[in-house]
Parts: sequence; C-alpha cells; structure tokens
Amino acid sequence: MNKNTFFLIILICFGFSGCNPRSDSPGNLKKIDMNQAFNLTKSVKLSDLVKSVEIVQFYPPEDTYFVNARSFAVGKKFILIADDRGGGSSNVILCERSGKFVTTIGRSGKGPGEFLSAWLVLMDPSECFVYVADDRSSKLIKYSVSGTFIRERKIEELADRFILDEARFISKNEFVLVPRRPVRGIDGFASMLVYDLDLNPTGKILPRANDKNLPLFNNSYQVLGAGPDRTFYWEPWFDTLYTVNPDHSTEATHIIGWSKEGPTFDYMSSFTYKLPPEQQYPINFIISIKESSKYLFLSGSSHQKGFSAAYDKKTEEVFLLSDLLECDTSSRSKYAVIQNDLFGFDPIYIQSFEQPANRYVSWLRLGWTASSFDLECIRSRSVKFPEIRDRLIELTQSPDVDNNLVLVLMEAK
Repeated sequence: MNKNTFFLIILICFGFSGCNPRSDSPGNLKKIDMNQAFNLTKSVKLSDLVKSVEIVQFYPPEDTYFVNARSFAVGKKFILIADDRGGGSSNVILCERSGKFVTTIGRSGKGPGEFLSAWLVLMDPSECFVYVADDRSSKLIKYSVSGTFIRERKIEELADRFILDEARFISKNEFVLVPRRPVRGIDGFASMLVYDLDLNPTGKILPRANDKNLPLFNNSYQVLGAGPDRTFYWEPWFDTLYTVNPDHSTEATHIIGWSKEGPTFDYMSSFTYKLPPEQQYPINFIISIKESSKYLFLSGSSHQKGFSAAYDKKTEEVFLLSDLLECDTSSRSKYAVIQNDLFGFDPIYIQSFEQPANRYVSWLRLGWTASSFDLECIRSRSVKFPEIRDRLIELTQSPDVDNNLVLVLMEAK
C-alpha cells in the first residue's frame, strides 16, 4: 500500500528556528476521536464549499500530456507540473495559465541542473523561479521560468537517506520541505526544513530528539497543506495537527486519532519495517487531510478498508461521507464522496488548496470517466453549472480522451 495509490482512490475529500511547538494550552487542543465517525454517515454538497468553477484544458496534447501529476503549482501566469512517468523517469512541464504549453524545465541526468527524480516542484509567489527537489540525488535545483538553470545545492541537513514528502512556500521569501522520518535516529532531525529563494537553509521547524521512536514511523503519511486562513502540518506519529506560521513557529490545534488520550500503537502512520510481516500494517491511519472554512476532511484506512470522513469545526461532530457515485457503471468499489451538485462529475481528486487565490485545485481524469461512468446519467443530473458539465462530457467523448487530464479550479466560499 503506497502513498500514490491512496491518492488515486481517496476522492473529493479534502496535504523554527529551533522553536518548540506552542499552543494556548493543552486544554484548548481539539480532540477528534475517529471511532465516532463510524457511527454516523452524512452528506456534504460541493455547493456548500465552492461558489465558482473554472476548467483548464492542456494543449497541444502531445506536449502537455502527463501520466501522474506528482507535484504541481498553479499561479496567476503559469501552471507547473512534475510528471512522475514511472520507471524512475520524470518530467517538469511549464504551461501558461490557459493551459498552453510553454517549455520543459531541466532534464534527466546527474550533471548540474539535471535531476534523477523531479519529486517535488514549486514556483515562488512572484512566478519568476522554479524549484525542483530531486530526492534521488539529494539536491535542490533553481531555474528561471524560462528554463535557465541558476543554481543547485546538495541537501546537507539530513544525514540519512533523503526522501521528501511535501513542499510549500510559507512566505514570499521562504519555503519548507518535509523530509520523511529516518529509518534510524539521527541528531538534528526536524519535521520541516526551511530555505530562502537562493536555496540557503534558514531554519528548522519542529525539531525532534534522536530517540528510539524515530525509526518506528519511517514511511509516513504526513501532510503539509493549506486552508483558507493557515498553512497546516499533520504529524502522524504524534496524532497532532499544527498551524505553521511564517516566523517558523507552530501552534498545535487538534489531536486526531483513535484514542481520546492521544497516540496509541494501534494507530500508526504507516507500516513499520522492523515488525514481523503480519504486524507491519497499522490497524488505523490517516493519509490525507484537507481543510475548508467549515470542515476538516480526513481520509485513510481502518482495518484495511478505506474511508473518507469530515469533522465539523463548529459542532465538533465527525462523520463518514455518504457513498453516492450514482453514475458509476464499473465494477470498482464505491467510495465516499462529496456530492457534486455543481457540474455532476464524480469523483474529483482534490489535490490542494491555494491560499492567495482562495481556491481548491483538482484533476479530472476523463479517460477513466469515459470507461467507468454513464455519460448520459451525468448529463441528466441537476447541477448549478450545466455548461461546464456539458463541456466536460464533450471532452470525454473526444479522440484524445486518454490525454485529457483537465485541471479544475474551484473558488471557495
């Protein structure tokens, strides 16, 4: 069970300078007991979260075709995509905001400005520079948006194998990388590493002691994401959700797990290599957390069965999302979804929330929709934006349907 696989099946559910985490007081931490979710099922409509929808089609298809958007960034001028093509190869594609192909960034190799695996990509907020994190060669690379190589640096802040899970700008001038927990304890480890625009290390967020628990969680599903009013970080080995501030401080806001008293070894972030095979997979874990103004959306697995749940921040109620893939004609298992009453297509793979634009970013995989859903059923659904639904059906029926991965931008309420 790997991270990419889970992101394909978890549906429209909504990723210090040496400072210790701070919170108002332990008593003010909200505690979410995931056991309660399995006692209640409710519906959430997309119209409760979103007020407008825009679709972006990429063209020409032969230049903008990508297999798996492992990492991406959407700006006012450009869209940047790191395409994980499988077999150890990757490609970085830059498009105009309209979806028109501009150029590829960098190339495969071991030399200066080259990467072995473009695992994570970022654009700075001014959209002048592109940053690529190559986890196989343990380096960061900086380019201009025209594709010109500027500089690179080896990641020297980690003494163990270099694996990254997330990256995000936390201010105009700094971004953070989330390294995976090491397979053995190391001195100086931190949950997040901070760099400036010139790739200089500028701090560490949530430093962790070199203790015996470090190796227990070496393939985590930690999340670095954003909501309408904050950047957040989910640290699964402490069951804790933090707000991450631009000054490198953090505030713990929620304890989320299967025990009201906090972490237990029945709830672990992922499989643990040092345990016997029959004990390597955890009983319960969370893989994805997304945030809207009203909800936290929580996706994961419990007793080897995937789930999608929501936590109402006002009422503090946690519940499973209802199963409503009504136009599915495939033999695939049904997954819990938010009801798409805006343009009718299920499921939608929510990838991120973009704070400056106040929008959710999603992909629609039209080739999969064409083979798995009744398009006339989708056309018959009562929706708020029928013109968007009909345009997507038209694209789904086109000869290039296998190449039609459509970006969906949804302005949040």
